[in-house]
Amino acid sequence: MKRWAALVFLLTAWTGVQAFECDTVPNKKPKKEPKVHPYSFSVRTLKGKIPLDDRYKKFTTDFGFDTRYSWIVDKDAAWYGFHAGFKIRRVTKVGFAYYWTGGIKKNEVKEWDFPVVTARFGMPYYGGYFERTLILQKKAEWSLGCLMGKGRLMSAYLPVSGGEEVRKNYPFHFAEVFSNGTIRVTYFFSISGGIGYRFVLNQPQPLYVKKWIEAPFATFSVQWSFVRMLMGIVDKNIREVY
Repeated sequence: MKRWAALVFLLTAWTGVQAFECDTVPNKKPKKEPKVHPYSFSVRTLKGKIPLDDRYKKFTTDFGFDTRYSWIVDKDAAWYGFHAGFKIRRVTKVGFAYYWTGGIKKNEVKEWDFPVVTARFGMPYYGGYFERTLILQKKAEWSLGCLMGKGRLMSAYLPVSGGEEVRKNYPFHFAEVFSNGTIRVTYFFSISGGIGYRFVLNQPQPLYVKKWIEAPFATFSVQWSFVRMLMGIVDKNIREVY
C-alpha cells in the first residue's frame, strides 16, 4: 500500500511540475498575417487575366544593355548596344534602341568583280521597338516584339591595283521580329535571351546588299536597376514586385 501511495505521490508531483512549467512559458507570438494589397489593374496573357495590386505601377522605365549575334556579308559578327523606353501596365514595352558593331574583315568578296587586299564592313542601326509579354510568371516571362528603323552598311577596301582606301555607304530601312525569354535572378537583376530575323524593307543598291543585311540573329540582354536595389533594402514591397 505504501508503495502505491508513493507512486501516486510522485506522479502527482511530476504532473504539477509540468503544469507549472507550462504556465510559466510565455505564449509565442502569433504569426503575422501577410499584408493584403488592394487591387490595381489586370493584364491579359496567354494564360488569361492576371490581377496586379497597387505595388505595380502602370508606367515605369525600361533600360538595358544588349548584345546581338548575326551575320553580315556572309560572316558572323557581334553587335552591342542599349534600349531605353517605358514599360506600360507591366507587359508592354516601347522605346528606342541603338546597336553598333566592331565590324568584320574579308580578303575576298564574291559579289565584287574586282580583287581587294582587305575589305572591312560595319553596320550600325537604330529604331523604335515594341514588345509584348505573353506569358508572365514571378520568376520568368516570354514575349514577342519588333524593332523598326534605319541603318547603314559601311564598307572600306584597298584595291589590289593600289591607291587609296575606297569607302562606301549603303543606307537601308529594316524591321526585326524577335522572341525573348526573361529570367529574374533577383528583384533588381534579370537576364534575357532570344532569337529573331532582320528584314530589309527597301531595296538598296546594288541588289546583293539586301542579301548581305537580311539574316537571323540571337540576342542577350542584362538589366540591372541600381535604384530598385537600394530601395529594396528598406522596402520589402519592392522585393516582392516582379
